[in-house]
Amino acid sequence: MRAIWTWVAVIGLVGCDPDEKLCHERMTSAQAIVTQVDSKSIPSLEQSLAAVTEAHAACAKAKLGTEREQLLKAKNEISAQLNLLEQRANRKKMQARNADELARLVKSGDPACPKGQAYKPKGSKDEVRCVGPQIADMRAEDVKTYYAERRFKITSRETPAEVRAELGSELYVFGYDKLSDAAPRCVTAYAAPGLSW
Repeated sequence: MRAIWTWVAVIGLVGCDPDEKLCHERMTSAQAIVTQVDSKSIPSLEQSLAAVTEAHAACAKAKLGTEREQLLKAKNEISAQLNLLEQRANRKKMQARNADELARLVKSGDPACPKGQAYKPKGSKDEVRCVGPQIADMRAEDVKTYYAERRFKITSRETPAEVRAELGSELYVFGYDKLSDAAPRCVTAYAAPGLSW
């Protein structure tokens, strides 16, 4: 994570413009937080992401292209690490289901996976039906979780707002107006070789 902050020299070029000054102040503050980040801690990554997001917004307002680009790169790298840790935590949570939870899922279905599918939980002979939204109707966070559980490589970015799920030659790109939207505006699927669509 420390490699993100190679642009320290830029901060020395503070002008008289109040927006530029605020941008550089927030960059300095974010740098102090990110250089101390624990890349294996979700709270530490969340704190760093918040600081970088705040600095990025200030630099975007000041129309400082170089700073904005560097902060966007840092923001994307921190987001990717945070997403990875959250996906691992979700996987562990799913694997740790007890007998009561499994019985409830078998009876009522699993709202965390798309309707029309089913799966057999590890250590169970019963099948769990999926009763959640279709993939094309999922929020960005749900798309990330869904594909991460299937061992896809997940990448996301805010400009343009999209989530990409890739496994070998299979690629799914979910385009959003904003990553917080309830559903994607566009889904592009690149099928594995030999699979007709």
